[in-house]
Amino acid sequence: MAVHIFISHSVAPKELAIVNTVAEIAASKGGIPIISHRNWNPTATLPSYIASQIDLSNYVIGIVTRNGHQRDWVNAEIAYSKKANKPVLLIADANIRISPQYKAIRINRTAPLKTISTVSAEIQRLISDEKTKNLVGGLVIGGLVLLLLTSLKGE
Repeated sequence: MAVHIFISHSVAPKELAIVNTVAEIAASKGGIPIISHRNWNPTATLPSYIASQIDLSNYVIGIVTRNGHQRDWVNAEIAYSKKANKPVLLIADANIRISPQYKAIRINRTAPLKTISTVSAEIQRLISDEKTKNLVGGLVIGGLVLLLLTSLKGE
């Protein structure tokens, strides 16, 4: 089963490489990145296509930089993710305030490769955890089927 990762973002156009790098890391680890589109009004209700993308996702990553101008979008997408019980990881500049309820990775502007390495390790952990949950779930179902078949055979 594929692991879908919804990526919400508020970055300057010149920083879109950050978003693309996170998506490429997710894909290289076996995940399916879904990058949020920025063609809706953040003061309106979250569009159904965005909500369905979040619902489809196993995890949500929010990327926020001090130069981004779409924090309202990210806030709305993260709020929906929380209501949908999706685990959220935030990647943000040091000066961005983040609620302690979220796991956060701070962008190190002086050592970007260190940030990339930290993000890569966390995405690998998220994907591995999801695959483990799927495997355990499959084993439990398989065990129940085997138990049922064994009990039917005994009758």
